[in-house]
Amino acid sequence: MLTPYSWGRVGFRENILGDFLTSLVKPNIALAYSGCYYVSGYYTYASVEPPADTADDTPTSFGACSAKGYSPLACIVSLITVMPLMWRLMQCMVRYNSTRERKHLFNAGKYFSAFTVVIFGVFNSNFSKKEDHDGDDDAFAHNVYRAVWIAVFIAATLYQFWWDIFMDWGLSVRDCR
Repeated sequence: MLTPYSWGRVGFRENILGDFLTSLVKPNIALAYSGCYYVSGYYTYASVEPPADTADDTPTSFGACSAKGYSPLACIVSLITVMPLMWRLMQCMVRYNSTRERKHLFNAGKYFSAFTVVIFGVFNSNFSKKEDHDGDDDAFAHNVYRAVWIAVFIAATLYQFWWDIFMDWGLSVRDCR
């Protein structure tokens, strides 16, 4: 029952659950940040900057609620973002497996492209500061990574926009007759 493959088919209930989970990614990320903020006790500090003695990455420091690098919160935020996309991708694959209609593969491509952008974003913290790179090779790798990430982001956004407008909503010129 944990994966769409165990359902055998994707019905209305499973489809709505997948849409619901995908739509709630941003609020769930906000809940993760809020939970970290209150559990860690950061709300007790009057200033935005952490005190000098808590600037490390211990669970009681501000570093624990940073989504940079590989902090616990960064891992949680990544999972919150990726899991609904994987859920929907598997639902599309189950639909393709049961109907053999190619449109389900293209719909799966929409979720795969979003998943790819998220994965690039997870590893972006390694390349986030250009001044941290030593030498021309690191700067070149940073520039290539950033260019590929931007290209993937733009391609995924355009593909998802096109799919939503013309396939999900059916707003094509042919349908306006």
